[in-house]
Amino acid sequence: MLDRVRFSYDLVAKKLAKDNVDCFISYSGETVKRQTTKFMRKLTLHLFSDEFCNFVINNNIGVVVIIDPPSKFCKNQLKLRIKGVKFVWYSRYGFHETFQPVFYKQMLKYIFHRLTVWSEYWAISKDIEYNLHRREKIPASKITLIRNGIDSEIFTPSAVTNIPDHFDEDSFKVLYVAQFRPEKRLDFFIDIASLFIAKHPTAKIIFIHLGKGDTSTLKQEVEKLGIDDKVKFEGVSNNVKGYMKLADVYLHVSSKEGICNSISEAMLMELPVICARIGGNIEQVIDGKTGYLVDKDKASGFVNKLEFYMNKKDLINEHGKAGRLRIRSDFSVENQVRGISDALKKLVG
Repeated sequence: MLDRVRFSYDLVAKKLAKDNVDCFISYSGETVKRQTTKFMRKLTLHLFSDEFCNFVINNNIGVVVIIDPPSKFCKNQLKLRIKGVKFVWYSRYGFHETFQPVFYKQMLKYIFHRLTVWSEYWAISKDIEYNLHRREKIPASKITLIRNGIDSEIFTPSAVTNIPDHFDEDSFKVLYVAQFRPEKRLDFFIDIASLFIAKHPTAKIIFIHLGKGDTSTLKQEVEKLGIDDKVKFEGVSNNVKGYMKLADVYLHVSSKEGICNSISEAMLMELPVICARIGGNIEQVIDGKTGYLVDKDKASGFVNKLEFYMNKKDLINEHGKAGRLRIRSDFSVENQVRGISDALKKLVG
């Protein structure tokens, strides 16, 4: 779990602590060393192990929230449910657009989610809410929409002073923040960059990627294309806000999203966003007002929208400021904390 995500859960725990509710956070089965949060005690117990079940019972835990759980039956989960523990299925990751319903699978899902131990389902976007009902056959009455939120006080342009200085100040800078995973499509990011650079061979352009993963093959690819001077893979950085302050446009080419935190962060940093017309992106970005939504597989569409912004500082500023207002209004961390807290209180009465 990323620190920025854990921060919002810590705020929930802080809010619940005022009602004498103890909160715990578990990185089930992970060996990575994680920081302990201020208001949540850290666990490293494997989910539904005997040790986990004993811990839940001995500490009088009333609700267990599991992020994107495996959809298989577990006898220990049933054991806890019989003892009155309620389970929440927290769906944070988006669905791929392609979907072929198979009758017997749909019937099995229908039966599973009506006879299962899950008390409630949380969705971080309307798209996930819709797909939980449509694809997974979960009753709409059991689904609660709780959008991801970002702290606008942390991501604010005026507070950022540590700006990377190893890029040409006059260049048109395009930023993408994403881990090196298949759905993030870094190869497609290179395709877009290559097309855009080819259309503007003499322009000062820099495409910048930040994110975790081995990008050595991608670096070799841009070298073969002869654009390694204009496409930079900066790796992991603790200064994402500095790069966002540096950039002119935020480009996000993922093929699958729930509510993308990096898109919200970029919008809070007053960057116009160009992204695929998928999942939660449609809820975050207002097409033509805070950025542009593009058909996800058309590189030329992304290129055309980038051209709208190049050399148009006024449009960048206009869409950027509108984007910050958008996130502060509907995707604030305060809204998320209130949503989770209210849902938990309702669940336990």
